[in-house]
Formats: sequence, structure tokens, C-alpha cells
Amino acid sequence: MKRILLFFLLLSYMVSVGQQFTLTFDTQISPNQSDNINYSSTSDSRFAVEAVSSSSYTVVNRIPNGGLASGGNNLRVRDCGPAGQTLTTVFSGINMTGKTGVVLGLAGRRSSTSFSGNVSLDFSIDGGVNWTNLSTNIFSSSNGSWLYSVFDVSAADNQSNVSFRTQFTTTLASTCSGSSPNFRIDDFIVDYNGSPLPLNLISFSVNKKGALPHLSWSTTSETNFSHFMVQKSKDAKGFESIGRIESTGFDAEKSEYSFVDEKPFTGNNYYRLKMVDKDGTEDYSKIISVKFDGTAKAVFYPNPTQDIVNFENIKSEDIRSVTVHKINGEFLGEVLPTDSGLDISAFKSRELILQLNLKNNQILTSRIIKNL
Repeated sequence: MKRILLFFLLLSYMVSVGQQFTLTFDTQISPNQSDNINYSSTSDSRFAVEAVSSSSYTVVNRIPNGGLASGGNNLRVRDCGPAGQTLTTVFSGINMTGKTGVVLGLAGRRSSTSFSGNVSLDFSIDGGVNWTNLSTNIFSSSNGSWLYSVFDVSAADNQSNVSFRTQFTTTLASTCSGSSPNFRIDDFIVDYNGSPLPLNLISFSVNKKGALPHLSWSTTSETNFSHFMVQKSKDAKGFESIGRIESTGFDAEKSEYSFVDEKPFTGNNYYRLKMVDKDGTEDYSKIISVKFDGTAKAVFYPNPTQDIVNFENIKSEDIRSVTVHKINGEFLGEVLPTDSGLDISAFKSRELILQLNLKNNQILTSRIIKNL
């Protein structure tokens, strides 16, 4: 199946209208014009940016700030021959770093009464490598009239390389003409709430160590900041909290944090930080991910324990070293592995992380509760 692409590049110097990025097509007739958007077109006659007389539409859900019908030019895509080709429009390079509550509005979208095809809408947070569907048919409620709809794209919060695309497969083999069935898009708007982060998040990453994901992040300027909630998802959409980390309380100094997910999903694991200020203000970090294949991990018991931790599925002679850490990642010391287990009696913290460094360069970790 042949694919035809039309790219609209929303670059870093795009004009911000209030708290949104807006594409109206009105000043984009020539590729030589670049007021707030550059785009490259294709010579395919099924794509066109052209003027129409209508500028009104029905509002569904809510309008992004300032989302009013612009009228004038809009993007038109025709359904005509050859049949069976996928026509794709891509809007890319949208930087949502530091922005939350991201929504997409396709204002003034319309299909002609004779247009019956399905036009899907997808988004990507990695520059178009992977796509997530928002709608299998953005024209399902439109029948020859303008329509406006808003899509929740919260997974794009604080993401630096957001893209959107529409896709449609032609159904007609007839020659293209001015009367060919078509769909149109106008007032493409990416909106957000603009709330500032309650702190300066310098970095946030996840690494696979042995059979567990290790998350780490660093911050500065934690003025009146309360805590982090570590959240996880299978699909980068529905997130659940799996841990809470309190703020160090440092304002000017750099703070380092870490967290170990003891129960990773088989397959993709998506993580984000929910950041909570002392006044209740909330914001979210970017989404990061790591993939696990379901490999078995070592078993530590009893847990909770008083002094000795036993382990299974690993031989003591295969262990290079064992390090002990606080739950926040702070190094406490080392213990010697023996056939009788690991003696942790010298460590007084109630919650410990045991890290087994194996001779094959694998790293296995486990959270241990001590009965003090």
C-alpha cells in the first residue's frame, strides 16, 4: 500500500497565542512564507490549502483558550484515484516541556456530504517513532457541516517532541476534480494550562538493573515543595501511584532521588512523577519507559526479617558483592554472601535495598523490611 505524506512542521520558534499553539492555514499558501509555521507540501493534487466561505462550526466539549473560527484557508484532502493509497498529514516538532493539561482541538473540521471514509487521528511523544490512536474516525459526527472537537492528550504533558497525524485510505479510483469527496481541517490548536512546575526538575531517567527498573531524578529550587508520587502505566495513558518520596527540603542545592520498581510489568513499563507542592499544586514530569521480558529474579526471605536474609535462584559463588542502601538510594555498606544467607543486623534502617552484583555483570535488587 502506497503512502502519501504531507508534513506541517510546528517549529520551536512557533508563535504562542495565549497558552496555545495555533495553525489556521490562512497565511500558509506559499512555502516561502513563514510567519509562525513552516511546512513542505507534495505535488499530489489530493492535498490543497484553499479558501472557503464558511467560518462557523458546532462546539463539542470545550474550546481551547481563544479557539474561535478563523474562516479563510483550510487544509483539504480529496478521496480520488488511485484507490487504496494511505494519505497522511503530520504535524510535528511541538515542544510541550513544562506544560500540562495538553489538549488538541481540530476546529472547523468538515467532510463533504459524499465523503464516507474514516480519518484516524494519532499522536506521538517520541517524534513519530511510536503512535497512539486518539480517534479511529474524527468525522464520525460530521455530515457535510463544520464541527469542532477537543481531544485529551495528557500523555503529551511535559514532552519535548510531540507529533500528531491524520490518516485516510482512498476508496475511489476516479480522477481528482474540484467536486471530488473530501475532508477539511482548520484551526489546528494545541492548548495547555500553562501551570509552572512546582520545582526545577533537572533530570528523570530509568535504567534496567538486573530484573528491576531503577528510577532516578534530580532537582533544584524545591521552595515549599512537598513530595513526589512515582506513577506507572502499561500504555502511557492510565497511571497508578506505586510509591511516595518526600522532598529533601533543599532550595538552592541540588537534590538526588531514586526509586526501585519491585514489580515491573512484562513488556513496556511507563513512568512519570507527580510533583506536589505544599499548597496542593500538582504537576507531572515527562513520561519515560523501559521494557522487561519477564525474566525470573532472585527470591529473598524471610521478609520482613530480623537479622538474616536468605536467597534462592542464585548461588553465593556467583555473587561478586552485596551492597546495602536506604530506600532513597543512600549507600550504607556491604555484606558478605554466605551459604547461611546475608547478615544485615548492623543496619538500623527499617527499609533497606539489597543489591546483588553478580559476576556475569547482572545486578539484582530487593526491598527488605527489618523488624527493629
